[in-house]
Amino acid sequence: MSSPTKPPEQSADKINSHHKSSGSSEKGLTESKDICCARKKLDNVEKELSVYVNITPKDVDYYLTLLHQYNEVKDTAQELIGHLARIEGTSTKQIYEDMFPEVDDIGDVNT
Repeated sequence: MSSPTKPPEQSADKINSHHKSSGSSEKGLTESKDICCARKKLDNVEKELSVYVNITPKDVDYYLTLLHQYNEVKDTAQELIGHLARIEGTSTKQIYEDMFPEVDDIGDVNT
């Protein structure tokens, strides 16, 4: 009987180097795709932000002032609704439902 033929022996370093290069090329491909995707996202963000290039600090101050005024009016309205709820012995949620039946509790208009 003849003994089975042994395959040529390879050193562990040679086998490992093959696996490493295969893995590193896959990793490199993934990194390349990630970089490409990130560049596209960056380009889109830069396009969106280009609209705001001409906004001056004076414009920002103006809109911040308007936002501050809006918040003060909103806070005052909420306080008044809270006082009304206490006077009527009910919840603010019920007051909102009575005053604004077309709006649900998350702010969507019911049709």
